[in-house]
Amino acid sequence: GDPDRISRDDVTAFVQRVRDLGYAPSSIERKVASVKSFHKFLVREGITENHPTARLPLPKVPERLPDVISIEQAERLLSQPFPPGPVGYRDRAILEMLYGCGLRAGEIVSVDITDVDRETEFIRVYGKGDKEREVPVGGAALGALDEYLAHGRPFLRPRGTTRPPDPSALFLNVRGRRLTRQSVFVLVRRYGECVGIDVH
Repeated sequence: GDPDRISRDDVTAFVQRVRDLGYAPSSIERKVASVKSFHKFLVREGITENHPTARLPLPKVPERLPDVISIEQAERLLSQPFPPGPVGYRDRAILEMLYGCGLRAGEIVSVDITDVDRETEFIRVYGKGDKEREVPVGGAALGALDEYLAHGRPFLRPRGTTRPPDPSALFLNVRGRRLTRQSVFVLVRRYGECVGIDVH
């Protein structure tokens, strides 16, 4: 069909269709990620300006986070108010990349600054066995990442010491060290509870 005429509702209907057909959550995730990557390619190549999947969250984030959350729940999770300050910018960027880009918690914490390519709008991530893949990041996720890099990360550093923050890690804790996977689980649970999503 004409890529200019594909709407977000069409993509949402597709996701619901494969879910109704009984596909495993991991299969649904791969299918949605493929659709998102395809539209990203079409936009990048100038074939269309239509990007209906730019803000479409993936329905699953594995590694002991909730097996499946609905697109409506993901929208609720991402559209809630975040606390002012660097931690709020960081947390919003993390949730956008988890649910908007389909990254796993372990991948999120392993991403380095040098893995982010703003020109191509891709992030290089490393999964199990250091298997490398490139993930498109656009729309709200890219905006949240830019805000974190400008207003969040520079202010996450050890207080009362001269020790500099971790120079390589993208996501830092309040002491300027690389964020742990367990910390990501905790913040997802906390923000989920704020909007009534049980993530235990």
